[in-house]
Amino acid sequence: WDLFAGCGNPLQEIELEPHWTVIDLGCGVGIDSQVAALSLQPPGRVIGIDITVPLLRQAKEYAGAHPGCHWMAGDAEQLPLRPADVDLVIANGSFNLIPHKEQALTEIWRILRPGGYLALADLIVVGEMEPITEGFEDAWSWCVAGALSAGEYDVLLKSKGFSWWELKEKGNYGPLAAAHVLARKGKD
Repeated sequence: WDLFAGCGNPLQEIELEPHWTVIDLGCGVGIDSQVAALSLQPPGRVIGIDITVPLLRQAKEYAGAHPGCHWMAGDAEQLPLRPADVDLVIANGSFNLIPHKEQALTEIWRILRPGGYLALADLIVVGEMEPITEGFEDAWSWCVAGALSAGEYDVLLKSKGFSWWELKEKGNYGPLAAAHVLARKGKD
């Protein structure tokens, strides 16, 4: 758990094109970045972005065999990337950790090319949850405190301009479920 705590496989719902630019948001030690890089060839590349510099150092060390992987310190709410320069943004167990999801989605929308995709694997709320008053830090680090419902994803993705999305539950754990969210930015 010190190195990886994903919620699924965000790449499972989409077929990567070899020339794509892929952003792994909240990449941690870069496991999903390396998996994505296996499907790419130049000029395709993966840029792993994380706010935790020690994890990025480990990602660089682990990904020595993947020349298509690049690493960058950054915040999902202020992505250090050019507009309309990315084909796919993935996040595995990290979207729920973002405090200002609306701002993060605004940034994701900004960097995605027309027709680009967002693929998330994270926990969603599917039942009644008690208010979190004790163990808040643990609840946050396990992605429980930041989890959204399917309805909240619908409202949020629509408000940010995504033209299409689907949410698939992958496993139910009481009031929470593991889920994959795939969304697409319109081509116009």
